[in-house]
Order: sequence, then structure tokens, then C-alpha cells
Amino acid sequence: MTPTQADFCHLLDTLVGSVSARDAAIADNYRFEERVSETRQAEYEAKLGAPNDIQDWREYHDGDHVANRIKAGGEQFIPETFLEANRPLLIDGVSGREMLIRVEDLRFPINNGLATLDLLADWVAGRTQPDQAKTLATFIDGWNKSRANWPMFSAFLGDVSDDAEHTDWPHRLRDRLGLDHYQGSARQRIPVALMRYPAKLALDKAKKDARIAAAFALPCALDGDFNPAFFPAPAGQRYGAALNLAEPWQPTLSAEILNLRIDYQPEHLWKIGEIVRPAGYRDLRRQRDQHLDLLRRESGNRAYGEPLTGRP
Repeated sequence: MTPTQADFCHLLDTLVGSVSARDAAIADNYRFEERVSETRQAEYEAKLGAPNDIQDWREYHDGDHVANRIKAGGEQFIPETFLEANRPLLIDGVSGREMLIRVEDLRFPINNGLATLDLLADWVAGRTQPDQAKTLATFIDGWNKSRANWPMFSAFLGDVSDDAEHTDWPHRLRDRLGLDHYQGSARQRIPVALMRYPAKLALDKAKKDARIAAAFALPCALDGDFNPAFFPAPAGQRYGAALNLAEPWQPTLSAEILNLRIDYQPEHLWKIGEIVRPAGYRDLRRQRDQHLDLLRRESGNRAYGEPLTGRP
């Protein structure tokens, strides 16, 4: 997107040359977007006004735009992501038989006493007793009630089955799917669940509300908080492409999509694990530049984006 307001354009020009790779990446994510509708961009920038610095921009983006248009509360709220206003990024044609996966952070439900890690591990291992099955159902119900009505980043199981089936799936999927916010350590272990569910659930939900234009969408820079580990996909790509954080880097593009929030059922709980070490990468500039080169080759658009390395 090219900003329509001079002050915002000046801020982006300043940020792209920042010594902070993370700040430059945030600016790039906005600049590299090719499919956000003119209406959506105009509404965003009109309310943004003239930010003085990245903190001003962040306060509006995360605290106003995302909070009110993407992550507002209430069962009746529909994120802008799935409305007609986002038509260029909506995805049609996903089969209801497709299996989707998502890595979920379990710290909140476990810390709030909804379940224990041992109980969940017993369930996925088939060791659950009848009385524990009832406890698990109660956990899933309580967890669903605590989960906000936000778009869900997900991946196609068939696309990442090698890592999903690996014994070290928590770290391999964290890196492969660009989940940079899951920075675990030996002292700060992050309990996670690998959820597996059919696309049909999101499709069925979309049919029940006339306001919903589609059950799935390509992720874009306006659909979540500032995230330097996100990378927009160029026009013509059917799905988003997760930024691989593995080191050494893996030259693979893994499809990522956003789906309508669905309620989980016990059978969707596939695996339980822990993230106990940080993401593999050490140089965000190199990681993003390698990803950009792969996107250019896969899309055939050699002019897409701009490398981070070598900027003044």
C-alpha cells in the first residue's frame, strides 16, 4: 500500500531505513501489501491521522484499529477480516474436508485451573478414564468461553504434516509457521496444544450469518497487532506464506490463512507439548530477505517488496 497522507508516508520512509530491523519490518509489511481494498485503506489512514513516530502509529493500530475492528469482544462481533470490505483478500473454494491445524497457547486455561497438562497429555495418549473425559469436556467448554472472537491463524495439515508428525513438533511448527511470540525457555516453558479440525466448521459458521462474506481470508498487515515475523504475500498468491524462523533456514513456503473463530471439541485436541527454547533465527533481516527471495521466485514477481539488507 502507498499511503495517501504525506505525514504517514514520511513516517514509513523514515522507518524503512531504521537501524531497528523490527521497526523496518513493520513499515515494510504495510508497504508490501498489494490487495487491501481502497476503502479499507482509506478508512484506516483517515482515522490514523498524522502519527509522529512508530509509537503513535502502534497506539492507533493495536489499540484502536485492531481492538475495535479485528478483536472486539462479543459473540455477535464479526471481524472486518471476513466482511465484504475485505473482498480482495477473501478466500473461496476451500473444501470442507480440508483439515486445518493451529498451535494454541495453553497458559491461560491451565493457569486458571481449567485443566492440568497431565490430564491433557493423558487424553491425547488415550489414557483418559471415564471421569476424566467429563473433566476434559468441561475444560474445552470453559476454554471456548474464554477465547475471544478473533480471526484464527491456521495452516493446512497436508502442507505441514512432516513437522506436525515429528516428535519435536512444538518447536518445528513454531518456527515453520512464524510464531515468534512463542519464545519459550527452560525457565519459562510454554504449554501448547496442536489443534486439528475440519474447514467445514468455519464454512458452516459463515452460512449462519449474512454479514459474513467468507469463512477464510489471506492474512494482511491490518488483521493483527504489529508483527515483524509476519510477511504479506504478493498479489496472485492463493494463500498467505508464513515466515519460516528456523535456523538454518528452510526454503519452503507454508500456506497460512485466517479462518472464522470456531468452538473446539475434545476430538480437536490432537497433541500436547511444551516450547522450551526460543525461535531458531538470529538475524531478522536475513530471515525476511530469504523469505522475500522465495516469494519472488514462487510468484514470478521479481519486483515484489524490497530486501532489508543493504539499506542506508
